[in-house]
Amino acid sequence: MKHPFLLFLLFITAGHIPLHGQNMLSGTISDSEEHHGIRGAAVIVHDLKRGVLTDSLGYYYITNLPAGSFLIEVRCTGYSPQTKVISISGKSKLDVELHHAATEINEVTITGTTGATQRLLNPVPVATMRIEELRQSATTNITAAISALPGVSQISTGASIGKPVIRGLGYNRVLVLNDGIRQEGQQWGDEHGVEIDANSVEQVEIIKGPGSLMYGSDALAGVVNFISTNSAQPGTVTGNLSGEYQSNSRLYGWSALNQGNLDGFNWLLRASQKSAGNFTNATDGRVYNSGFSEFNVNGYAGVNKKWGYTYLRFSSFHQQPGLVEGERDSLGNFIKLVAINDSTVEEVAATQTDLDKRETDIPRQDVRHLRIQSDSKFFIGQHKLSFSAAYQQNTRKEFADPLNPEATELEFLLQTANYDLRWTKSIFGTWETSAGANGMYQQNTNAGEEQLIPDYSLFDAGAYLVTQRIAGRWFFSAGLRFDQRRLRGESLWLDSLDQPTTEPELLSSVKFHALERNFNSPSASLGLSFKITSRLIAKLNGALGFRAPNLAELASNGVHEGAFRYEYGNENLRAESGRQLDAGFIFDGRHISLELDGFAGTIRDFIFLQKLRSANGGDSIPDPSDPAPAFSYVQGNAKRFGGEISFDLHPHPLDWLHFENSFALVMASLADQADSMTTIPFTPAPRYRAELRAHFEKSGKYFRNLFLKFETDHAFAQNNFYSAFGTETATAAYTLLHAGAGTDIVTAKGKNCFTILFSVNNIKDAMYQDHLSRLKYAPENPLNGKRGIYGPGRNFTVKIFVPLTFKKAPVKKAGEDDLEGIIIEQH
Repeated sequence: MKHPFLLFLLFITAGHIPLHGQNMLSGTISDSEEHHGIRGAAVIVHDLKRGVLTDSLGYYYITNLPAGSFLIEVRCTGYSPQTKVISISGKSKLDVELHHAATEINEVTITGTTGATQRLLNPVPVATMRIEELRQSATTNITAAISALPGVSQISTGASIGKPVIRGLGYNRVLVLNDGIRQEGQQWGDEHGVEIDANSVEQVEIIKGPGSLMYGSDALAGVVNFISTNSAQPGTVTGNLSGEYQSNSRLYGWSALNQGNLDGFNWLLRASQKSAGNFTNATDGRVYNSGFSEFNVNGYAGVNKKWGYTYLRFSSFHQQPGLVEGERDSLGNFIKLVAINDSTVEEVAATQTDLDKRETDIPRQDVRHLRIQSDSKFFIGQHKLSFSAAYQQNTRKEFADPLNPEATELEFLLQTANYDLRWTKSIFGTWETSAGANGMYQQNTNAGEEQLIPDYSLFDAGAYLVTQRIAGRWFFSAGLRFDQRRLRGESLWLDSLDQPTTEPELLSSVKFHALERNFNSPSASLGLSFKITSRLIAKLNGALGFRAPNLAELASNGVHEGAFRYEYGNENLRAESGRQLDAGFIFDGRHISLELDGFAGTIRDFIFLQKLRSANGGDSIPDPSDPAPAFSYVQGNAKRFGGEISFDLHPHPLDWLHFENSFALVMASLADQADSMTTIPFTPAPRYRAELRAHFEKSGKYFRNLFLKFETDHAFAQNNFYSAFGTETATAAYTLLHAGAGTDIVTAKGKNCFTILFSVNNIKDAMYQDHLSRLKYAPENPLNGKRGIYGPGRNFTVKIFVPLTFKKAPVKKAGEDDLEGIIIEQH
């Protein structure tokens, strides 16, 4: 970098803020039918990042709390979550009865709101996935796990690389957050995945659509917030060991965790590793160079006090995936490039040893993401002040030269400094209001032999005001935001040997022209929810959003090895602007739950890639020595509509039985285009999912939370696609069947020894291609005439989680007469 980053204040030490008295919350969590205390129920105050687990009698207590009103969430496996708003002043008491159910309609979310908010009241569509579901998911990356949610998909490149897609939009239109701060890792790239350790994620919250105003550009399709592991229970030092094995790719993984909470000081340290060989299916056999390896370290240190909290977080992510090219010889064997001598390369068939090994060959990637982040929140009277800052360093290398396998053809070094400042207070009595500013400064440099995008710097800043209010059966939310983004790309000249030069000569050529663009736009959102009855809620939300073009769209010029194409940027692109209307209903009955979410919207100046044709009508090939077809970024106006339906049958008194169903549909079109160009590229096929689950809280003396499940995943045929120039092709329908089981193994006294999970995916070993799989467009297999690589076949998975206790929480129970408090609202 030409200029070093300014040092950010990453760990904020709070001064003494006088607060009088000792504020605490305690009570008992019990079963609504049997009226006994529930052991291990979680009582969480999200706004304080505080939580405890109940003891064997269902009792809990939380001390050292600031005075004020807080939304409390109580949850336990096998029960429906409960939320209550309580005013804490002195010694407050809150007893809660939980009802048997496995539905999550009544859960709490924190993304894009002024504070912890019930999901069922939020007018903006939000989906969630908690740690129990993530653990039970037999996937190879975190994006594949969340793609099980209705309305969420992934653009995949093999087993290790997945990009989140929300209602048919992905890339820079989906903003990925890691603990509330945007994750920056060259997300414009097809094979650039999410650099987050799946083992570190406690919960995922997904906002569908541009309804959140706290994050700015790149959230046009929505937000995916990966929330890390909660702090330990006060007075404890604990740990966890986990292991995993998957049969299809012979994947193995482990994770080790230590965390504690002593006298308000919290810490966590985790290390994780994952290694997978080549995956296999009935059509392709073992898919050459589809393996990957991963090693991650992450953790935090922080304090929770009366005045609030402050945490310093860090993470180091390192992944080495192979990039599948899929070229085969006349016998259908995968081929690889082998250096015969210093200047000669030959294509040979991959041997069985090549297919069975774990190590990746070229082309391959080496991805490292370092992140240091500070989060602080202060409670000063009725005011709440939050500040977050982060530094990220993303290093992405691609290797593709068989003559020099360690030479980096592409290498990007992206450094980002993020900041987020927020003030929250109730104004005019009951309007919970937040005003804030956030943004980032970014620099990217090239260090590889080739350059796909120029070196650049980016400055982004935005300010917002959002407010929400509960008034009887009504919930209102509204907000405004304004963003400014400045982007500068540096020029680059190449000499006669195609090497960068600062002194252009007669035979020099321009690789990149100097570029400077400024983008700014307002955004807005207005929504309301209405409780028609105690079990039926209607929602409506309208939003305006925008997205500035990324540098790859503006200035790319070169072959992206993992993308199978030569890309031309367009420096004249305008910012996208979107409008979207969401409407929905939620019914939470005793025997059934139903959720309907519909949306309709437009995107003006939608940016997409279009394949270029040569003068003779064939593919345009800029470099005959590397025959990748050329694509260019163009714009058009887009229309989108669709939605999701979720239906859960849980007949009482058979509370242990659940039949969950979901259906998602997206229709997306480009206006004023030829028939072959009317569908937005990478529009997912309609999808239906069903799960029949049996859950038993107790089964015998040594089993707790025993479950059995059977799943159906049906993707309908996608016959609406961007067919111009062979960019996309139709995708056939397919159905996958999965099954799973698991249980906690406990002692005679009920202490959890370990949790074990079993699953089998694609039971029938079905042959299928997902419409959003980029391997679908790999070359044709000459042996059978089938184009592309098919999805993984049958896969058996076993996981084990072993909790460790190094220091137990102290036993303490306040007298009932010492506790007082008032619940001011219940939802």
